Amino acid sequence: MPSAYEQGRTEAATPRRRQKAREEGHVAKSREVISTGLFLGTILFFTFSGASLCQQMVELSRQALTTLESVEVSPAGVHLLFGDYLSHITSMLLPLFLTIFVLALATNVLQTGFLLLPRGLAPKFSRLSPWQGIQRLFSSQSLAELCKSLLKIGLVGYIAFLFIAAEVEHFFSLTGQGIEDIAWRLGSSALRLGTQTSYALIGIAILDYAFQRWHYEKSLRMTLQEIKEEKRQEEGNPQIKARIRSLMREMARKRMMEEVPKADVVVTNPTHLAVALQYRRQDMLAPQVLAKGAGYVAERIKTVAQEHAVPLVENKGVAQSLFKTVEIGETIPATLYKVVAEILAYVYRLKPRAVV
Repeated sequence: MPSAYEQGRTEAATPRRRQKAREEGHVAKSREVISTGLFLGTILFFTFSGASLCQQMVELSRQALTTLESVEVSPAGVHLLFGDYLSHITSMLLPLFLTIFVLALATNVLQTGFLLLPRGLAPKFSRLSPWQGIQRLFSSQSLAELCKSLLKIGLVGYIAFLFIAAEVEHFFSLTGQGIEDIAWRLGSSALRLGTQTSYALIGIAILDYAFQRWHYEKSLRMTLQEIKEEKRQEEGNPQIKARIRSLMREMARKRMMEEVPKADVVVTNPTHLAVALQYRRQDMLAPQVLAKGAGYVAERIKTVAQEHAVPLVENKGVAQSLFKTVEIGETIPATLYKVVAEILAYVYRLKPRAVV
């Protein structure tokens, strides 16, 4: 039965939730995939390089036995001898260490991608809590890990038992053979046992990764309220957005009012609408709308126009057409050329002014 906490979490995780979990280091990862990858890599390494490595070890042992008598029995001599042998052993095992390192890195990257978390190095004192340690010890995940380990030990032990039972007769025949033959036989048997064991480990790794993936997706589930809250955060606070829009409108209105003194005429409704027009013959193909507004904005346009001696002309039809069809900064349509030209001609006769 799902807990009360889990019952409400019915929705799949959003991309933002997944990204946040990844930044916190919460990803789907199976330890069995890593250990199985390392085991397979080790088996493959010894399959292709085991004979050469064994031969080098034999040669190094022979060299040690032949040179042991000539070594001076002193701290310096012993140090030199062991330093020389240690360097040889390190050079022989270096390919194995590099193989293990590359496989460990590859199995992690294949599961989680490239994930660098500096915050993961920070100490977490909550892990030192005995109570939380007991909770983790008896959690469902710990129980699953225990069952998985028992299954793993049982399968590997059963496979090893069957293999040894089949090979035990051959082992007794090794008593009359040389050391190299015994080592070769034991090494090849160990590789075959490792190969057979790897099949069971691969199956366990696949099942464990599927379980970890399922558990990961389950842990990321969200409630409808969490999704709504996340969406609200992405879109921003409605009050703040409304305030921003209000400020932007106010700034646009202020810039528009600064253009009104440049107008040649303001066409009114007469009380509800006002449209300021400008026409410069050398620069414009047709008159241009500098400002327009309704209600309070229209009153402000007319007030500014009167303060700067811009003529007001009442024409209800033209004012409505200009207000509905022409945006600020656009030129008037051809259908209004004649009537607007008449209005401008009337203005120029009423108040002679230079037409640039």
